[in-house]
Amino acid sequence: MAGVLRARAGAGAQLSRSDYHGPQHDGTFTVRANGAGSGYELQTDGWPASSTILLAGQFVTVGDQLMRLDQDAATNAAGAALLKFHAPLRRVVANDTPIESRNPWLLASMPEGAPMLSVGLARIQSGFGIDVVEAY
Repeated sequence: MAGVLRARAGAGAQLSRSDYHGPQHDGTFTVRANGAGSGYELQTDGWPASSTILLAGQFVTVGDQLMRLDQDAATNAAGAALLKFHAPLRRVVANDTPIESRNPWLLASMPEGAPMLSVGLARIQSGFGIDVVEAY
């Protein structure tokens, strides 16, 4: 099941089927880190020139970390954009690290002691939530 995790207080997150509305854009471009980066922002390139592809509140996956944007991602004439994040990157991001912007994802696992997840068609159609923790 594809979805975007919405952060909540504490170590877990809530997965909601309604959070996933399909790809964030229709582009087939490849975005990468432009130089090493860390902290709350990352210089990137590979975007379409002179455009706003992602809006504040949308997500990208940097390496294996899901990051929420605090500001719109607007590119210059060369297709470069400075991404500004809601939370800091966990570690230094190497130059040319791929950035997933179309269908961002999160590496997650069930919390310790969580019951086995059983999902049938009726449960999927009615919507459901599960608790997960980011796995890193």
